[in-house]
Amino acid sequence: MTADMLANVSTAKLSRQESKRILKLARAGLWTRVFPAGSMERPRLLVGRERQAAKLNALMDELLGRVEGRGGGTLGVVLYGPRGVGKTVLLDTLAEFAEGSALVVRGTGNSLASVSSLIQFVLGKISPAPETTRSSRGKLALGGTGIEGGVETKTLGGRPQAGSVEDAMIALVGDSGGGMPKPTLMTFDEAHVSDPLALGALLNAVQLLNGRGWPVAVALAGTPDVLDVLRGAKATWFLDRGASRRLIPVGNLTDRECALAISEPLHCAGVQFDLDELDEAAKWCRGSPYFSQALGLSALVSAYEEGGGERRADFREGGPVGTRFQEAALNRYVQAWADIDDKGLTGCARQLGALWRWSQADPNREIDSYQVDQAVQSGLRTPPVNVEAQHSPREAKRHFRHLGLLWSPSGSRSGPWEVGVPSFFDYVESIYQSETAFGYHRTLEALNADLAGFIPRESSSGEERGRPASS
Repeated sequence: MTADMLANVSTAKLSRQESKRILKLARAGLWTRVFPAGSMERPRLLVGRERQAAKLNALMDELLGRVEGRGGGTLGVVLYGPRGVGKTVLLDTLAEFAEGSALVVRGTGNSLASVSSLIQFVLGKISPAPETTRSSRGKLALGGTGIEGGVETKTLGGRPQAGSVEDAMIALVGDSGGGMPKPTLMTFDEAHVSDPLALGALLNAVQLLNGRGWPVAVALAGTPDVLDVLRGAKATWFLDRGASRRLIPVGNLTDRECALAISEPLHCAGVQFDLDELDEAAKWCRGSPYFSQALGLSALVSAYEEGGGERRADFREGGPVGTRFQEAALNRYVQAWADIDDKGLTGCARQLGALWRWSQADPNREIDSYQVDQAVQSGLRTPPVNVEAQHSPREAKRHFRHLGLLWSPSGSRSGPWEVGVPSFFDYVESIYQSETAFGYHRTLEALNADLAGFIPRESSSGEERGRPASS
């Protein structure tokens, strides 16, 4: 049996039905429904996510296969990546398409704040029943877990009670009446804020049930910090076994994919534009799905509000679309800047930006863990005038990861590393270069002097130097 649930998700061209819907939304002035920001609604065209969709399909295929008696390992996946790349969209899409074939239970990292809150969350998803006591002894042996020979689930005051996560999960999944529990998919967004003990208890329960052939799967989504939470949960078995199918990085798009995500909905909305101009304008997004949505929205609003009867989007630099987009981007930058400036981390951001620009000069260059550590330490050593850095290097790196500004697509602590929103680091550089930004410009010389410690300098023979031999 093949689930193939995400096969109908639009990744290259919109259906005729969806095209008509977009035109209707645009004419009604509901432009944010065409290019929705954040995770409120799935984008009309989910470009560049074919690999992720294939892995989510494989998860559902295996989950539904358990109903047919097929065995296997623990069912679970982890979507991780910077903020604003579409992890929640993918998670919600999976849940939406699974609802017809499985029991879908949606939660967040807050549902995993503690083991007790996880138990209450799971039990809260069970429909209240009359006050009874039901024993399922002999049906499921759970030796070594504190539940010998089976599980006893009580319902008090019309709601089930359980003493462990395993109890709660069994009460939730239950028995469909044919001797096999119903397939269950549990999704948790913002999983990076989970308590490691609670997340570990969840995964252990899923592993236990999967070991008995019960069709239960878990899908997590979060910033790259979720991998540290998993390590803290002592769930290295979950990370290491079958990591290639369990760990699903979600990063930026190519410029072409950004252009496609914008052009197809605009075409459906009846907006005219020059494709070559759009291809150039798509580079402003630097691969960010968030910014491609912002650029598409700017074009749609501009065409309908300012284009007159022609409904044309002008993507030329300095044109109305670009002006609207830059305003939206600036708001995003200012928010991120205020966060790191408050914590004395702008120097770190400047050095990470310099490191990113160095890596972009050669497609064969990758940013390793040593370089990231040195860049962060340099920024902490040289904060802006009258600003004191409030974080250790480790805490600073974690904060940049949490903001989605730094991550390792491989999931490895050793890298290679990428910056999540490249255009933000250009914004940081513009502030440091500005002589009017006195507190930052004054520190620029010291920061530049530090670059040689972690950005290799190329010799005339093409060899790199400038790094300690021990690295």
